[in-house]
Formats: sequence, C-alpha cells, structure tokens
Amino acid sequence: MEEKKIGRSDLYEGGEQYVFVSYCHRNREQVEPYLKKLAMDGYRLWYDKGIETGTKWRDNIARHLSGCHLFLPFVSKEFVESENCEAELNKALDDHKIIQPVNLDGTPLPPGAAMYLNGVQSVMAADYENFDGRYEALTASKELQQCQGTKIVRFGPSETRCSYTYNEKIPTPVFNAVTDHPERGDERRFVFFQRVGEDDRAKGPMRRVMCLREGDRVEVTVWFRNDADPALNSSLKNYVGYALRSRMAVTLPDTVSGNTIATLSAGLSAENTEPLSCSDSAELYSTSEQPLSVRYIPGSARLYAGEKAEGRAMGTGLFSGEGALIGSDELNGVVRAGDEYAGCVRFRIQAEQFETYGLTVTKTVSTGREEYAENTAAENGDRVGFHIEIHNGGKLDITNAVLREVPDEGLTVQPGSFRVESEDADDRDQLETEQLQTGFRIGTIKPGDTVTIVYMARVEDGFVEGGAVTYFSCDGCRTIRECGVTTSLAAERQRQQQRDREQEEQEEKRRAVERKKSLVDQIEALRRKQAEAKKPEPDAD
Repeated sequence: MEEKKIGRSDLYEGGEQYVFVSYCHRNREQVEPYLKKLAMDGYRLWYDKGIETGTKWRDNIARHLSGCHLFLPFVSKEFVESENCEAELNKALDDHKIIQPVNLDGTPLPPGAAMYLNGVQSVMAADYENFDGRYEALTASKELQQCQGTKIVRFGPSETRCSYTYNEKIPTPVFNAVTDHPERGDERRFVFFQRVGEDDRAKGPMRRVMCLREGDRVEVTVWFRNDADPALNSSLKNYVGYALRSRMAVTLPDTVSGNTIATLSAGLSAENTEPLSCSDSAELYSTSEQPLSVRYIPGSARLYAGEKAEGRAMGTGLFSGEGALIGSDELNGVVRAGDEYAGCVRFRIQAEQFETYGLTVTKTVSTGREEYAENTAAENGDRVGFHIEIHNGGKLDITNAVLREVPDEGLTVQPGSFRVESEDADDRDQLETEQLQTGFRIGTIKPGDTVTIVYMARVEDGFVEGGAVTYFSCDGCRTIRECGVTTSLAAERQRQQQRDREQEEQEEKRRAVERKKSLVDQIEALRRKQAEAKKPEPDAD
C-alpha cells in the first residue's frame, strides 16, 4: 500500500478558527509528525505547502496568516535564520495574533519577538523524553483546542455505502454496516491495533492510529459481522441470511518512516452481500529518522468466530489480492447473520529496521547516452531502458515474489524487450509485455540471489515528464520504486519556475527588510514613550 504524505487535503479552508503553522522547510522531518497527528486529531491547520502553482505566494501567506486564530511557529536555528519565517513571525506580532511556539532545539527567538512574547510558555522539545510528551504539552493549550474540529476517520473506499442501525431487520447479507452496535459502535471501523508486551500478550486500548518504534510488535484485529436479520439463517428462509464465499484480504505497508503515514487496510467480500465488498484502514507512523520495515510474523494469523473456529490458523493467502476464506464455523466462506456468528481475524506484525529485513529493490533508467540513474532526461521518440534489481541479502527465502510495472501515459513498453535474469532464467527471455503490467510471478528468491528485470519503453510525442512505478510484493512485505523521465520541455519549465521563485524570494527579502525596519522603529517609539512617561513632572511655581 502506498504511503501518504501530509498534503493539501489536510489544509483548512473555511470560516472557523484555524492554526497557521510556520516552520523552516529544512526542519520538515522534525515538524511533520506534529502536522500528521494534529490533522488526524481534527485540528484545522494551514501552512504554505498548500499553495497551488501560479498563486501569488506572498498574498496567499498574508491572507491565511491574517485569518488565523493561532500562530504556531516551530522555532529552531534554521527558523531564526530564515527571512521568510521571520516575516511570518513579524506579521503575526503586528496583527496581535495568539502565538504558541514549539522550540525544536533550544534556539531563542529574536530579541524583538522575545520581548513581545514575554510570559508566553513555549513547548521545549528537550524537556520531554518522547514525541508523545511534547504533543501532549502542545495540545494542552486552550487556545489551540479552539481550533479543533472532528477527528479524521477513514473508512476506505466503502465510506459512502449504505449504513443501518442495530435494531433494523436487514433483508440481505451485508458486512459491517451497522453504526450503533452495542459493543462495537460504528462497525465500519473494523481495523484496530494493540501493542504486544514482553509477556507475548496484547495489551492496552485498541487504537486506530499507532506510532511504531524499532522492535515493536503489534497485534492487528480485523472484525467482521454479517448484519442481516438472524431470522434469515433458518432453513424456512432457505438460509438467505448466509454470506457465501466470504473472504478477507489484508494489505500491509512495506515501510513506515518519519515523514509519512502508512496505511494498513483490510477488505471483506462475499458473492451475495450488498455491496459485494467493503474496506477499512488504520494508520501507522513513526518518529524514527530511518525507515522501518513492517513484517508479518509468520503463523500468527488466526480466526476467532463461533465455537468450532476459535483460534483457527489461517495461511498467508490473507495477504494476497484475492484474500482468504473466513467463516462462522469453518474456513469455508460461510458467515451466518447475527452477533452469535460474528468474529475477527488477529495477526501480528513487527517493526524492524528496513535494512535488516534482507530485501533490496533498486530501479534505474537510461537513454543509453548516459549511465543508469534514478532519473533521466530524454527527447520525444527516444527509447529508454529500465533496470530493476531485487536482491535477497537476508538469511531466509523471499517467497511468493510478484512484480508489476505501471508506466505513465506516454511511455510505451516495447514488445519483446521484457527480460528476467536470475538463477532459473532459462525460459524467461522476451516475455510478453502484458505480464509486466498485469503482474509477473517471480516466485522464490534464495538468500544471496539477485533477480534482474529489464525492459525498454518509447517516449511518445507530447510526453513532457513522468515515470514508471514498480510494485513489488512478497510474503510479509510490499515495496514501491519509481524512476522519472523528463524531456527538454519539462526542463525549461522547471528553469522558468526556478526563476519565478527566485524573483519572489528577492521581493520577499525586500519586504522583510522593510517590515524589520518598521518593527525596530515601533520598538524605539515605544521605548521613547515609556521614557517620557517616567520623567518627573516639573515643579509648579
């Protein structure tokens, strides 16, 4: 599953109170965990990542800063040195905004700002052992809480499907559609996490969002219930309440890193439910600077439902695209209606440093005129070669390996150019290009082995820039790699955009100097006024 970066969909545009976030982009990795958590907890945020191409940058910043309720600066050495950050801070001071600083590295604010903020309690990152403590201190602010709306809840692709109340007599099989279940609440939320302790037991509350650290083990629970009227289970009703050929499919993220939210999703399907399928997802994130691999712990998946199926082991088919059969009594795909036959699948995952997992996937591209690299410049009509290497540097077999390639429109895979080179590559030369794009089964990669996949693509007329995405999956892991191709038209467009940015930055520097001079003048005027007020009045004659 692809990881999601905090982006424009999390930026607030509306009439309610919101937070303007100011930070130096060089501190992005330190700041993004705050942005992710604040957004998921429903805080209305705006920061300059959301500016569209062509928008007047300064006007957009000024407009959103003027409209905010609270100004949230992430102070650091880089922040203090940044003229853009200084300009935002000065405007917040000029507009008399409520300011709640978070100090990332102990760097003091500029003297003028520090004077105005005398008495404002900053959240000092160094005062807390971990991110959770810093976040709790930040969100204790009453003014910040005024900018909080509803927490974000994601139901996946099925969020717009029909829903029911618990007491309704639903006339057809349907999975997890009740919104007021006495125990589960909204059944559309059916993926949860729990930490696993040193005693090998899952502990603590079930969570929809969890922070991972290296070595963490997490138990994942995926609930299911057929919400049809239980009376339809009867032979007198021809068993029409049964959900048939019922399956569950789980998609694990390949990695979790400090600047992304990774999604673990699960889907339920049957041949006679309405709708035929539904899905939900829960989210993982990490404050680690290095990516963590999310690995399924083999043999941990078990089905808990009914009496006969209590703790029944499930295979790795659960993590395939088709999924695995579930059931109320056996793993036969039959799920009866009602609470008595509801259940869950539980399995465990472990967070490891990505390098220790043993899998390395590299991808490069070349026009033939230069060395292979992650990106290349080409001309319309060129043929570019893609080179993918999958190496097993671990001690265990990588099993059920599958690769799928998705080139952007305008990059046409050339017939006969798809080849696979490995220990058993005798019959893998010049394979059909359809196999490359629909999914090619590599199988098992032994420890120490490398599988190499190559193919050619033509850069069609009208193509400007894009690339090709590689989706690789195996038991317990999925990963994505991408290579880019740009033409001379894209390069010229990038140069023009750079010139525009430089011009805007120069103009902003000029304005920042003017604002700074204005602030100094204001401070001096205030000091003179205070000095005048302290002068003793002359004695009356």
